Amino acid sequence: MRFATAVPVLVALLGQSSSVQGRHVAHSGSRVAVAGRKSQQQQPNGASRQQLAQLQRLSQVRGGATLSATVVTAGATGEDRLTRMRGGRTSDTVVLVEALVETALESGLIVGFVGAAEYLAARYLSDTKFSEVARLALWTAAVFVSGAATAGPKKWLEKSQLFNIDVPIGKDWYTNLRKPRWNPPNWVFPIMWIPLKILQVFACYEMWDKLETRSCVALPVVVYTVYKSLGDVWNKVFFERRRLKMGTVVISLYYLTLLAGIKVFFDVSDRAGYLFAPTAAWVTIATCLQVLFLRHVHVH
Repeated sequence: MRFATAVPVLVALLGQSSSVQGRHVAHSGSRVAVAGRKSQQQQPNGASRQQLAQLQRLSQVRGGATLSATVVTAGATGEDRLTRMRGGRTSDTVVLVEALVETALESGLIVGFVGAAEYLAARYLSDTKFSEVARLALWTAAVFVSGAATAGPKKWLEKSQLFNIDVPIGKDWYTNLRKPRWNPPNWVFPIMWIPLKILQVFACYEMWDKLETRSCVALPVVVYTVYKSLGDVWNKVFFERRRLKMGTVVISLYYLTLLAGIKVFFDVSDRAGYLFAPTAAWVTIATCLQVLFLRHVHVH
């Protein structure tokens, strides 16, 4: 293409004076030099491409790095061509603080929802055949849709950039994690939660029915809402933030809160405790997987 374009230019130059020809040649040479510099800026050498690929893989495996822009300067080689992270990798401490703030926010919203719903049910549906149906609907909403219902305030908190945490890119991060042979298939996880959450609905309903005083700040209610919130926060820290270390911390808190919740449910009603207990088996598997993910990354 460049050769075909240069032919008519060369013919036109032959009909002009030598001085004009010299100026055109000089101008053409200048354009070629500028084009050459732009080409050098836009095309990193082979070594730089390898370094960029290595950095991309490292970001996907370790998690947390945000690849925002490729820094390429004229004549730059090696480390100067590496892709930079936006402001550097956010510290694990900041990620943990954000997780605790979101846990407190979601727990408070769920507690407030339970309190408001119980107030309305007691005032308008007391001693009616709809009161128990309303309470069952209350705990169905608290178990199944609490995360979605509190997504708005949590999204606002994220957009406020109060913590300004970097967001990793790439879609194959979880797929590339080294997993044990007994790791369940991906489709098993959402399916298993359906029966477990149904059991939780009836566990919470039984707990609420057997409380001496129905209060949204009763210990079993508070422990359960914290457990629910930590579960949602762990999903964000692990799958969105891709922080293996902080994901292990959060899921450990989640697991301990679950065990505490089962204990306080048993204190209120044996039936409520038995209905809540099966969740512990599945969360035990998830916690073990999280610990193994972290161990494999540190080993390899």
